[in-house]
Amino acid sequence: MKEFKFNEAVEKPQHYQDIAIVNKSNSVNFEAIDIIDSVVDHLNFKPSASHAIGNALKYILRCGKKESDNSSTTDLKNKAKQDLLKAAWYLNKAAERL
Repeated sequence: MKEFKFNEAVEKPQHYQDIAIVNKSNSVNFEAIDIIDSVVDHLNFKPSASHAIGNALKYILRCGKKESDNSSTTDLKNKAKQDLLKAAWYLNKAAERL
């Protein structure tokens, strides 16, 4: 069984690491928080809308990367679907707050 390290799980969860941005010539890896901070820092929206957009990005960027509790394909798909539904919820909140 994989050893659980609390600080790593809180500060740098694996499902937020190595988000690949790929174009035709190369790939660059980022940490999700760097992408979220970069986007949110450039928005000129009130804080509550920016926060909701940041959370939506968080769920989109981690979609399909979160580890399964039981290593089943169905569980992985359900986690991905849940992340997308959470992202949609936050995007709706952002739209309401603009």
